[in-house]
Amino acid sequence: MSNWQPIETAPKDGTPILAFHPFVPIGQAVGYFTENGFFISAPGGWCLLPTHWQPLPEPPDNQE
Repeated sequence: MSNWQPIETAPKDGTPILAFHPFVPIGQAVGYFTENGFFISAPGGWCLLPTHWQPLPEPPDNQE
């Protein structure tokens, strides 16, 4: 089952997301949307408007 959602439903409040764009070599980038709709990929770059998104997974539990 895929968690990819249409980019129109992505948060536009700076929440970090995993974004997909079919023309980016790797296809995926972590980043966020600014309030004015620009996608900023981490760290500090940018890319074309992604087509899909999904929430970032929870980080691993460091208690071993």
